[in-house]
Formats: sequence, C-alpha cells, structure tokens
Amino acid sequence: MSAIARGLNPDALAASARERQQAGEALIARGELAAALDVLREELDLRRHLAERDPDDADKRAQVARTSARVAEVLVFRSAITALRQGVNAGCGLGSLAAKEPARQHDISWTLSSAGRTLAAQGDAAGALALHREGLTIRRELAAREPRNGKLQLDVSWSLGSIADILDATGACEDALVALRESLAIRRVLAAADPGNDGLQCDLAASLVRIAEILTGMGDRAGALGAYGEARDIVSALSAREPEVAARREDLAALDERIAALGAPA
Repeated sequence: MSAIARGLNPDALAASARERQQAGEALIARGELAAALDVLREELDLRRHLAERDPDDADKRAQVARTSARVAEVLVFRSAITALRQGVNAGCGLGSLAAKEPARQHDISWTLSSAGRTLAAQGDAAGALALHREGLTIRRELAAREPRNGKLQLDVSWSLGSIADILDATGACEDALVALRESLAIRRVLAAADPGNDGLQCDLAASLVRIAEILTGMGDRAGALGAYGEARDIVSALSAREPEVAARREDLAALDERIAALGAPA
C-alpha cells in the first residue's frame, strides 16, 4: 500500500480520492495536463486500494475503470496537443517548423476547437475547456502578429465565446461573463471599423444576447435589460436596412419578448 493510502480508513480513502478527482478535473480545465495526470494517478492509486479492500464491490471496481480511462484520455489529450504544437501531420509529413507557419497554426487552432466541441457534446467539459483554451492561445498569437487582420481578431472572439458557453453550462457564470465581455470588446472594435458589415453587426448583437442571458440567470435584470436593449437597437437598424428579410423581424420580435418579460414586475 502506498504512503498516501497507508493508515486511512475506507471513508477517508474515498474522500481523498474524490478530492483528487475534483482537483484533476480543475487542472484539465485550465489546460495543466501534466499536473492533472499526477493528481489523477494518485486518485487511481487510491481507487485501486479501495477496490482491493472490498473486491466484491462492483461500484469500486467501476470507479477504478473510470479513473483509468480518464488517465488514458488525458494522456491522449497531451499527446495530441504536443503533436499539434509541433506541427506534426501524419498525412503530409509536416515537421516542427510547420508549426511556425501562420496558415498551419490557423489549421491547428480549428482542429483544437473542433475537438473541443466534440468533447463538450460528449459531456467532458474539462477536456473541452483544455482544448479550446489551447486553441485560444494559438489564435491570440496569430492575432497579435497581425493586429489589423479582422478575421484573426474575430477568431479570438469565437474561441472566447466557446469557452464561455462551456463555463456557463458548468455553472461558472462569472468566468463565462469575463470571456464573453472580452469577446464583446473585440466585436465592438471590428463592428465600429466596418459599420456597413451586417455580419459583424450580427456577431455584436449575438454577443450582447449571450451576456444578457447569463445576467438574467444571475438575477441581474438591469444588466440584462441593458444588453438586450443594445442588441435590439442593432437588430432594429439591420431590419430597417433590409425590411424584406423575415429573419430580422423574427429576431426583433424575440428580443422584444425577452425585454418585456424582464421589464414585467417580478
């Protein structure tokens, strides 16, 4: 028996395993995969000792299997991210120098984002956050190299929005707002620089709506109304510009409904 487990009763052992599980998932979500592996391996050691003490308990055996699988997943995450960082592509044999090429880095960021969306859909929020944050790091680097490239700036805003959605889904509303507000700030700059671009105006309105939704959930009616109101102004202007587009009128009606609901007496 390891030094960690020695002398602990089963309840204390189980509590210690749960603590390591939570710590490991938090580290994964922050992208600290090496540290997460160390903690998850400690959890696995504890789970194994629990199962050895009670070999007839199917639940304890299942916990060992789950933790083993999670360690394996994190190993795959780390290997995949390392390979992507180095620009490794088995299909075309690109070497590590390719990772320095902007086009290649852009492809890598999209690969990470796509994998992150897949993990989020499967319910693995921590793994999804790790991949999205890695993709965000790459996109920030690309945008910093070309600060006047609006598309690269918009990519950063999309990564921030994806991260915010996962944080919101896991109940980390304040952290989600931080990401969304940074995304909003980027979109404000882009929309102001190109006021005739309907796509950028729509992106700006969408960011405001997401912020309003989270603020509504947090009970901040005034903040939500302010965000919804600004989004409505944008959609109203777009609708006036293109009165024949039914989707604009539908968006406007939906915003009016939300504003009315928030403005009604509680």
